[in-house]
Amino acid sequence: MIHPRPEPTDKRTPAQREDDAMLLVAEFTEDLRLGCGVPEALAGEMARKLVDRFRLRHGARRIYVPAMDKTVRDAAIRSKFNGQNAAECCREFGISRTSLYRIVGRRCSA
Repeated sequence: MIHPRPEPTDKRTPAQREDDAMLLVAEFTEDLRLGCGVPEALAGEMARKLVDRFRLRHGARRIYVPAMDKTVRDAAIRSKFNGQNAAECCREFGISRTSLYRIVGRRCSA
């Protein structure tokens, strides 16, 4: 589906935009490797293609990405946390120590 393109409002230089694209490639590569078990070389190639395609279709647009329901993640955090492994849990789930203690302090609402 072809969408009308809004007027570009991006004031960054081409080099800055390329840097941003490379950061996305790195994030997608890591997500493909860790989340999907894709070997690093293939994950990098896939990530580059995804970012290139996304830039073609949506370049210079602001896109809202809704957050996922965190109920399952929060339950996993509460299950894993033993009071002594805060740093490990924060690293594994990509959250701050403050968020960790907020999550484990809440009772499961389900």
